Amino acid sequence: MAGSAYGAPADRDAWVALLRGHPFFAEAPAQALDDLVERCRVKRVRAGTMLFREGEPAFGMMLVRRGAVRVYRSLPDGRDAEVHRRGPGQGLAELPLLDGGPYPTSAVAVEDCELLVVPVTAFARFLPHHPNWAAALIRVLGGRLRELVEQVWFLSIPRVRARVATWLWREAVRQGPPFVGQRVPLRRQEDLAVRLGTTRESVARALAALERRGAIRRRRGACEIRDVVALRRATAVM
Repeated sequence: MAGSAYGAPADRDAWVALLRGHPFFAEAPAQALDDLVERCRVKRVRAGTMLFREGEPAFGMMLVRRGAVRVYRSLPDGRDAEVHRRGPGQGLAELPLLDGGPYPTSAVAVEDCELLVVPVTAFARFLPHHPNWAAALIRVLGGRLRELVEQVWFLSIPRVRARVATWLWREAVRQGPPFVGQRVPLRRQEDLAVRLGTTRESVARALAALERRGAIRRRRGACEIRDVVALRRATAVM
């Protein structure tokens, strides 16, 4: 996979299954999805490849079959604020399909990726054959709104230490009730800084402060919880 490459979908059943896993297409008639796949393209890219930039004319949405994509917006001070990440089975850049506008965010592959590109024109031809498109639209927009509210809440936490602690706590809770010795996979500090709307240096200081307080112990690629109560107290979670 050198740089990036486009191609027509070869494994039709796998790509149809990928489409059906997205709320836009979950209840679509089988024939409509078969026809849609014919008009889609497979894009394979290396980690670090820009998929699109904020403000560019939209060529379509994407679904991730393999890899991971970071979606972000640039802030006035030059920093980037992560909107969300997308992994296998998830979609990105749906909004331009609906309003015909440019991309409202930028997206970069953070791993080698295999993506299905659904062109704007193909989606427009697909819609009349999807009887439940309005309900699908509501589900997608509802999910995006929930993500946006979550991100705004994170960015509203005034202290970076509390943002970092809250992120660690929520990642731990995804695995179940937090416990001493639990390891939370840790992103690169640069990536976590983008997610939390701050700088790598601020994230490093926050992690060091949490470690000094005995809440965590930094491990290679992870943070180990040493004191559940101390970590919870450092968060913005009530």
